[in-house]
Amino acid sequence: MLANNRREYYNKNMSVPPKVRRGLCVFFIALICLAIPKGAAIADDGKDEWFAEDKAKHFAASFFIETLAYNVYIRNFDSESKSKTAAFFTALAVGTAKEFIDDEFSWKDLAWDAAGAGFGVAVRIEF
Repeated sequence: MLANNRREYYNKNMSVPPKVRRGLCVFFIALICLAIPKGAAIADDGKDEWFAEDKAKHFAASFFIETLAYNVYIRNFDSESKSKTAAFFTALAVGTAKEFIDDEFSWKDLAWDAAGAGFGVAVRIEF
């Protein structure tokens, strides 16, 4: 009962309009793109393979983070689609943050992070 009251209060008083949400998404995507300095070491020297052990770790970690985040969000959001979306972007944000911490930024690692998070969402699609 308390969860329903909390959801009603949120939906009534703190709902973010769709235009604002789209604007925030565009802002954060631009921020991520601009956060990579032009002189940053980008792993594209032939050593960064598409199918390597670290790519499997990126996939599995993103899948795990997405699954964990989904289980947290499903208890707080009133819709399953909001929970899936929030969980996907949480896993992607964690993967992106990890790449910024690394010595070499790798778009291939980010692709595997997105694949793992996407697989986590795909597992929940009802056929």
